[in-house]
Amino acid sequence: MASRPHAHLMLPSPLGLLEYDVLEDGVFLGPRAKGGLEARPTPFKGAVVALTRTGPSFVARPLPGENAPLINGESTEEKALEDGDRIGIGDQVALFRTRRGLVEPVEPPKAEEPPEPKPAAPRRAAPPRKNHAVTVIALVGLALLLAATYRAVNHLKAIQSAEMSKTELPDMPKPKPGIASRASKELAELFTLEARDPDNHEDLIVRYRRFADAFEGEPEAEAAQARVRELMEGWAKKSRAKLDEDVERLVGAHQFARALKELRDFEKRFATTAAAEGTQTMRRDVRAKARKQLDALIAKAGPLIMPQPRAAHRMLMGVTHEFPADMSAEVVTLIQRAVARMIEMPPKKQGARPLAPPSNGGDPGLPPLGGGDKPPTNPPGRGPDKKEEQKENDQARDAWKAAHADLQAGNYPEALQGYTMLIQQHGNSSLYRANKAKIAAGRRAAKVGALGPIGMLGVPATMKKGRLECEYSFDDRRIYEEDWREEQPFSSEMPVQMSWKRGSILMEKCSGLFHKLVYLPDVRIEAEITVQIPHDFGMIAVEESNSFRAILFNIANTKFTLKKGAAAKVNPGHLLWYIGEGVWKDADEGFHGYIKIAEKSRSKLQGGDRLKVELQRRKDSAEGSFQGKTDGVHLEGKVKGDDGSTMGPGRVGIFTNSGVISVDSIRISGKVDMEWFRKQLEFMVASDPGPDPD
Repeated sequence: MASRPHAHLMLPSPLGLLEYDVLEDGVFLGPRAKGGLEARPTPFKGAVVALTRTGPSFVARPLPGENAPLINGESTEEKALEDGDRIGIGDQVALFRTRRGLVEPVEPPKAEEPPEPKPAAPRRAAPPRKNHAVTVIALVGLALLLAATYRAVNHLKAIQSAEMSKTELPDMPKPKPGIASRASKELAELFTLEARDPDNHEDLIVRYRRFADAFEGEPEAEAAQARVRELMEGWAKKSRAKLDEDVERLVGAHQFARALKELRDFEKRFATTAAAEGTQTMRRDVRAKARKQLDALIAKAGPLIMPQPRAAHRMLMGVTHEFPADMSAEVVTLIQRAVARMIEMPPKKQGARPLAPPSNGGDPGLPPLGGGDKPPTNPPGRGPDKKEEQKENDQARDAWKAAHADLQAGNYPEALQGYTMLIQQHGNSSLYRANKAKIAAGRRAAKVGALGPIGMLGVPATMKKGRLECEYSFDDRRIYEEDWREEQPFSSEMPVQMSWKRGSILMEKCSGLFHKLVYLPDVRIEAEITVQIPHDFGMIAVEESNSFRAILFNIANTKFTLKKGAAAKVNPGHLLWYIGEGVWKDADEGFHGYIKIAEKSRSKLQGGDRLKVELQRRKDSAEGSFQGKTDGVHLEGKVKGDDGSTMGPGRVGIFTNSGVISVDSIRISGKVDMEWFRKQLEFMVASDPGPDPD
C-alpha cells in the first residue's frame, strides 16, 4: 500500500484505535467523555494540546492554562513531532505518524515496477443458463471473506502499533453492548415520527431532548441536539412573522399591554434563536409609543383635576387604551386624585382658578401637596398671619395624631387614608414642612401594612394564594436602586462591579444582585441575560441568617474546586452547589464547605449567547436550568449538608465570579417569609414617632 502524503494520528477509543487524518494546518487534542482521546480541527471544550504546522513538520504545544503533554514519556512545552512520537494526555497515548507505517508489511518495500499490461478481455460467448442458488451462495461467501479480511487488517494494525511504539498503549474499555444499536433504533423512530407530523414542533422538541439526555455522550445524542436547534429555529422563524403582524396591529389599536405580552411570550420560548433578534428593540418601541400616548392624556386631564375634577374623572374613565401595568398605575393615581378632589371641593367651586401645588417631595406615589383652591390668606407685601398659620398647624397636628394612632393600632388602610389627607389638605403648613420625612415614612409604613409585601416594591405585582409575582425590565433606575441590593455574593478578593444602563444591568468581577424580599423555600427566579464572558456566573439563593449558607446554580464553572490540596480540581461544566459552614465535613476550619448537588461535566457555552436562566427552590430540593443557542442544561437534587442541615428562607438573585453578563429582565414568583415581613413592618412603623407633644 502506498504511503500517504499527509500526517495522521492513531487515537485510542472504547472501540479500539481510530485513525484521524491531519488535513489542516492545526489540530486540537483532548480526552473523550467516554474514554480515549479525540481530535478536532477547531478548539473544543476539553482540548488540552494543539498541534500546529510549522514548515514541513508539526509542533505540539499545551493550550493556555493546561499542563504540558508527555512526548515519548517526557514533559515538554514545545516539541517538533517526528514519525512515531507518542503524545501522552493523562493515561491515554496517541501516536503521531507522517507515513502509513502502521499497516505496511514488515518487510522493506520493493522498488516500484511498471504495472503489467492487463490481458485483453476475452470475447464473451453466449451466457450459459444461470443457477440462482449458486449465485446467492457465492455472494454470501464473498461478503464473509471481505468481513474476515477487514477484521484481520484491523487486528494487525493494533498489533503493529503496539510493537512499533516504545511503550505499550493502555487497555481500552469495552463498549457497552447494545447501547449504540438501541440509540440508533430509537433515533430512527423519532425521525419517522417527525416525518409523519413535521409541524408538531413542541412535542418533537421534548422527545428529542429526552432522547439526548438518555444517551448523553453518544453520537446519536449529538444528532438529536442538533435537530432540536434546527426545529427551534424553524419554529421561531415562522412564529416571528406572525408576531410582527400581531404587534403592529395591537399597537395601532392602542393595545400596548397586549402587544408587550405577545413579545414576552415569544421571548420566553424563542429567546435563544436567531428569530428573537430585535425583539428587545420592539419592546422598547412599544413602551415608547405607550408613553407618548400616556403623556398626551396626562397633559389633557392633569390640569383639570384641581379646577374641574369631574371633567378630569370622566376623561380618565373613558380611556380605551391598554397601557402596561406601570403606566396604568399612573392613570389610577390620577383617577384617585380626581375623586379625592371631588370629595374635598364643593360643586360650586369647581370652576375656581387653581393654585399651583408645591413639590411632593419626589415621591411619585404621593398626590401633589397643596391646600386646594383657597386664596392666599396674606395679600402681597404683608407678613404671615400668625393666627391663620397657628390654626393650620393645629389642624395638621390633629390629622397627624389621628393617622399615627391608626398606624400604631394596625389600622393600616385608615392610617394610609389619614396620611394622604394630611398631605393633601395641610401640605402648605410649616408643621408639615418641618416633619416631611417622618410623615412620608409613616405613609409608606401604612401603605406596606395595607398592601402587604407588594407595598414594598416599586413595580406592579400580584399576590395569589400567598404567592407574590413580579417582573423587572430595568427601565427605571430609581426602582432598580430601591428594590435590588448590590452585594458581595461570597468571600472573594475581587470587588463588586455593576452598572445600570436603561433596560439592562452589566455585572462583572465578583458581584451579586439580590432582591429586597426574603422568600421561603418555595420560590422561582428567572432571568434573560446576554453572556459576554462565559465564566462562573448564574443564580444564587442566600439564607437570611447569621450563618452563611447558599445554593448556587453555577454556569460554566472555572474557579470552584472540589476536594483539597493536590486532589482539588475544577469541574468545568455546569453545577448546582450547596455552600456554607458545616456543609462539608472535611472542609478546613474557618472555610466554607462545598457540596455538589448535581452536575453536567461539560460546557459548550460561548460568548454572545442569550440565555433564559432559572433557579427554583422547593422545600429541601433545588433545580437549575438554562437554554441558549450554544448550550443548555437542567439540574436538580436535594439540598442536604454532611451535618444533615438544609437551607431556610433567603434572598434570591444573580451572581458573577469573573464572568461578564448583561441582565435584561428578571421575574420572581414565590412565597414571602411573613415572619421577616412582620419584623420589617414593625421597623417601618417605628420610623414615624408621631407629632411632638403640645
